[in-house]
Amino acid sequence: MGIWNISIYNVYSYMSPIAIRKWYQLGGYNYSKAYCSFQTLGLLPVIPSFSYTYKF
Repeated sequence: MGIWNISIYNVYSYMSPIAIRKWYQLGGYNYSKAYCSFQTLGLLPVIPSFSYTYKF
């Protein structure tokens, strides 16, 4: 007897960050101010999983 199992992880599609990058940008009058920003990197919002179990 075989059983198929289908699962979905992260159903709410929350992009969990795997890396955070910090970068600076010059701006303002005469480029006298530096602004700091953070950018996150996420891969996939939903990860499907398939498995097959064979019972004998």
